[in-house]
Amino acid sequence: MNSCRFMRIAFILLVCSTFTGFGYSVGLAGEIKPAKMSFQNVVRNSVKVKAWFEEIKKLQTEAIAKTNLMVGEVTKLEQQLSKAQDNAEEKEKLETEIQKKREEIRHEQEAAKVKVTFQQQNMQTVIKGQISEVVEKLAKEEGYTMVISSETLYFSKDVPDITARVTKALDALPTPHQQIK
Repeated sequence: MNSCRFMRIAFILLVCSTFTGFGYSVGLAGEIKPAKMSFQNVVRNSVKVKAWFEEIKKLQTEAIAKTNLMVGEVTKLEQQLSKAQDNAEEKEKLETEIQKKREEIRHEQEAAKVKVTFQQQNMQTVIKGQISEVVEKLAKEEGYTMVISSETLYFSKDVPDITARVTKALDALPTPHQQIK
């Protein structure tokens, strides 16, 4: 993780030194107009992303409720089993049913996990794509030659922060559901 951060910093320093004339003339670099943006803050503040997280949370809540009902059924069957000690046929039937219900619970939990993971991956793909779209459009409209992530930028004097505009533009795009479904 630290080596990745070091590589990012080294790359940024290399890019900055190239554009500021350390070893190269400023004329080769042309006019540089950077902007910065916090990806984390865009995701954290976006109404669209919050709504999708709520949907994922709803999926998880529904899955938990369904499995809890199934666990309740198993508990009832176990209670019946403890009362049916004299009847071997009844006992075997209940043990088989309990085993079947436990397998259904495992299956339901796995299905819910797959569904939630799929939704999360879709959300990440769509949101990252939309943020890239928005950043590129905003950069072109406002004449920025580069947009640097605030998460990897330790200091920037007089570099405009476009995070709020990116968030607003992201929320104005069609919802991810309209693009995925």
